Amino acid sequence: YGNHLGYESILTISQEARMRWLKENNMGEMAIAGNIGYLIKNVHVTYEAEAFHGDILNIDIYIADIKSRSFTIMYKIANISTNTVIALVSTGHIFYDFSLKKIARAPDCFKGLVESFIG
Repeated sequence: YGNHLGYESILTISQEARMRWLKENNMGEMAIAGNIGYLIKNVHVTYEAEAFHGDILNIDIYIADIKSRSFTIMYKIANISTNTVIALVSTGHIFYDFSLKKIARAPDCFKGLVESFIG
């Protein structure tokens, strides 16, 4: 109704980027390793500029604050043609064992993946 990219679309775009990143690394939201996946515990969106239908966006993903049972993903969403940052997003996650229905420790493969990006 505001004739610009709405918050629900920002969340959908962030989820799609996260799912593609996981798939590129042979993981999934419900299956990072075996039955261990993650649940989203919080989301934060900061709007920096408007985006409109037809704009082509680039999404950069950064893994931050990885702990034994949780991690945060940061997203920078930018308009490719204007190089303008549209939104900064963070999603907080808790590792979860879907078979046992309880919080789990970070799988070694995930920690290794994150470490490979850091260094």
